[in-house]
This record gives sequence, C-alpha cells and structure tokens, in this order.
Amino acid sequence: MICQRCNIEFEKTSNNQKYCSECGAIILKCRIKKYDETHKEEASKRKKEFYQTHKEEPKRKKYSKKYSKKYYKTHKEQHHQRMKKWREEHKKEVKEYQKKSRMQVLIHYSGNPPKCACCGEDHLEFLSIDHINNDGAEHRKTVDSGTQICRWLIKYNYPSGFQILCHNCNMSKGFYGICPHETARQLLQNNDKA
Repeated sequence: MICQRCNIEFEKTSNNQKYCSECGAIILKCRIKKYDETHKEEASKRKKEFYQTHKEEPKRKKYSKKYSKKYYKTHKEQHHQRMKKWREEHKKEVKEYQKKSRMQVLIHYSGNPPKCACCGEDHLEFLSIDHINNDGAEHRKTVDSGTQICRWLIKYNYPSGFQILCHNCNMSKGFYGICPHETARQLLQNNDKA
C-alpha cells in the first residue's frame, strides 16, 4: 500500500488504513489539535480529568530514578565526557550562575553589602563561607565540591550553622581555633571589666 500523504510504500495493518504510521500520527495530532480548538471547554475538562487521575504516580518517578542511577553507573565515563563538553561549551553561563548563587548566599548570611562577620572585610573576592561548628570537612564529603556548597545552601533554604568570614579569619579559625581579631576583642573586654 502507498501512503496518501508521503507516497512511501508501507505495510497495511488495518483494512481502511490510508497512511503510513508516521503520517498517521501527524494527522491524528493535527485532528486532535483542531478538535481541541473548536471544543475548548470539553478539551480543558478532558485534560483536567486526565491530570486528576494521573497526578499521583510515584511508581513512575521511582522507576525513572532507579533507571537513571543504573544508567549512570554503567555509563559513568560517557556521562562525565558529556558534562565536561557541555561545561566547556557553556563556560560563560556556568561562571555567571556560580557568581549569582554565591552572591545570594553571601547576602543571605551577612547582609547587603556582604562583609566578614569577624573583621568587616567587604571585598567579595576575599569572602568565604564558614561552618560555624568547624564541621566543614565532613560536610564537603556529602556535597560534591566547594563550588557546589552555594547550590546546596540555596536548595536547603539557607540552613543555620554558616557565616561569612574573610579568608584570613576563616583560615585562622581553622588552624588556631580562634581568629586574632576575636582574641583582641576578648582582651579588650577583659581590660574594660578590670
């Protein structure tokens, strides 16, 4: 049988078939669209009913998650190559997104304009995110990398336990347990009391 739309020979699956399967699908979509346009109320009612009956399908989501994880495990190297290529092609957009998300986090934890909670340093390049309880190493194991922490903080709605410090204060706190600025403040408070 020859398709009446594309003139390609195809194998008939029913007696009154005039089109190949590809053309039949296209024509059916066009007919449904025309019908929906002329019967808007009925079409919207039909769509609402469909979404009401199919809105809770957790099995499909669970299956797709399981499939995605399984696929990733078996195609890890291909995935990494694709992501690397994508990042190279979209370097500018990725950098802009990282800057924007970092700025959102800095403003949330330290105010606008952002500044160090210890010494008041306000150069953006010098500011960093500090884990108040000194559990940064453990936390970084659960988050992919240092650049991902901003995304993580935004995703989890800015949890407590973080502050903004300049790199000097942050490193001093990490190495010595306390920043020299804090030591100086404590000495001044003790002198004022005495």
